[in-house]
Amino acid sequence: DLLIEVVVGKHENFVVMGSDLIYQPKIAILDMILGCKLKIPHFDGSINVDIPERSELGNSFNVSKKGMKTPRGNKGNLVIKPKLVMPKNLNVDERRMLESLSTGDNFKI
Repeated sequence: DLLIEVVVGKHENFVVMGSDLIYQPKIAILDMILGCKLKIPHFDGSINVDIPERSELGNSFNVSKKGMKTPRGNKGNLVIKPKLVMPKNLNVDERRMLESLSTGDNFKI
């Protein structure tokens, strides 16, 4: 009998969960509100993923069959879980615009 043990090391961009690859790109709040295209690094080449406008924090986006291969030859998914990054600084104009938006009905809870 031959026993082979495979150890998957850590990667700077991806986390492996079963046959799925998890990718957590940093994304700006305006990109979550307005929508954007993300270019995801992948071992098959870059993958473009559309983040729809008004995406909720905590939503994940699946790219079918771009995960890890299983022993039976199937492929898992690439799961994109954006991490929200807040602006480090706001200038006076940016602050005014955001304060103006905060009084609108769409931004009230």
